[in-house]
Amino acid sequence: MRISHIWGGLANQMLIYIFSRFIEETTGEKVIFDDLTFKFSGIHVHNGYELDRIFNIKSEFLSEFISPDAKDEVRKSGPYEYLKCQIPSLRLVAELPVYIEWMKYFYNLTITPIFDSTCYSIPRGSFFSSISKLKGDLYYIGIWESPLWFHSIRDKMLEELRFPEFDDVYNKEQKERILNTNSIGVHIRRGDMLHPFPILDMKYYRMAIAYMRNAVLDPAFYLFTDDKKWVTENYLSLGLEKNDRITFVTENTGYNSYKDMQLMTSCRNLVLANSTFSQVSSLLNQTPGKIVLRPDKTLLPY
Repeated sequence: MRISHIWGGLANQMLIYIFSRFIEETTGEKVIFDDLTFKFSGIHVHNGYELDRIFNIKSEFLSEFISPDAKDEVRKSGPYEYLKCQIPSLRLVAELPVYIEWMKYFYNLTITPIFDSTCYSIPRGSFFSSISKLKGDLYYIGIWESPLWFHSIRDKMLEELRFPEFDDVYNKEQKERILNTNSIGVHIRRGDMLHPFPILDMKYYRMAIAYMRNAVLDPAFYLFTDDKKWVTENYLSLGLEKNDRITFVTENTGYNSYKDMQLMTSCRNLVLANSTFSQVSSLLNQTPGKIVLRPDKTLLPY
């Protein structure tokens, strides 16, 4: 049995899905998603599980096999530890910092896992194709940020993670403008990055905007953010000027937030934030010759 813990917002879910599909494609075995954090943790994570709603992805979920009566036990020990009692042969394959922080955030549990013959530690953000050679009952937990998981099965992922066509006037018009200008998508992530993660220094954006202005003829900047008020009031601090061609993309909120990512995949160039939302937008953006600028680290360390 292979179980992959799925958690977080849409972009995290997509990266975990990509990794899990890599495991399926290279082993020929089905991966079951552990969705117990969504079901049992009691913490509302962004818009909940979204892959089925947006991409019509049909997966098997651990909650289908776990009695609701087990909720208290799962909360007390965490899903992996609970499952380990049910399946003694189960081994953990984890991006270590992710696993520790996940247990602390969702279950208020402080753990110090011992990685021995029954547990495998993977450095965060790394790619090891040999991971698929591990045998037996395995439980995977991580964010799996390396783009090589995606590129190893790129064609399948571009097909399976294909956004539905826009059905509203606002986004149809935005996409048309993006495709017909020298568009530069700029992602400013604030919101949940204000705590506990520090946001990017404005110096990064000023340098990135200056680079794009010199590299792209007649650039048109499209600003994507989860903090519309702050960006519309402070965009000049990003290095933009009043005479720049600027569009504030402001209409996609709540369950429509994914449409910002969809628009970013159409931009000719991108300035990324320290966010998996940015990272996945860049992976799915197949514009030939695009310029992509990003911070030194895709995500700041926990």
